[in-house]
Amino acid sequence: LYMKRLQIILSLILFSTFSFAQEFEVPATYRFLTSSDYAKFEPQVLECAKWLTSTPFSQDKLKRQKANAFLLSYLGANKSKLKLKVNPNVLTFAGTSPELLNVFMAGWTQYALENDGSLDKQKGNMAGINAALDFYAANKADMSKDKNVEKFLKMRAKESLDEYVATNAIAED
Repeated sequence: LYMKRLQIILSLILFSTFSFAQEFEVPATYRFLTSSDYAKFEPQVLECAKWLTSTPFSQDKLKRQKANAFLLSYLGANKSKLKLKVNPNVLTFAGTSPELLNVFMAGWTQYALENDGSLDKQKGNMAGINAALDFYAANKADMSKDKNVEKFLKMRAKESLDEYVATNAIAED
């Protein structure tokens, strides 16, 4: 009986997460010129970040391109509220798996927006790298194997990733 209840609960959670992810629509028009523009679009940016990190890589590639463009436009113009500070030591996979770079930025953005625009570089990097690792693990069948990502997965399994990011991956201001 316990296992059956657990299965039902997990199924409902997965279904609601999948349904939620499908509801996001990239805004047809957007401009980021003033601080009110950023504030107006924050809910959509947060939904975009969640969609990018949770939607399978092979699904809806055109929407993924539009969502990436929307997120990048927001981040590129919004330097005062969200500053993604990264270092090549943490983005070792950017050249070999560039699709994970957008997932990394989406994970960081989601963390920052859910934490009142937090500029904590350590936590932002960890949110981004964990989003990229989770995405890679969930989409391995549709992505090329990446030794850089595999290295980070092993570090996370050994619980040494946080220390690595803390000591090696924080970009200089």
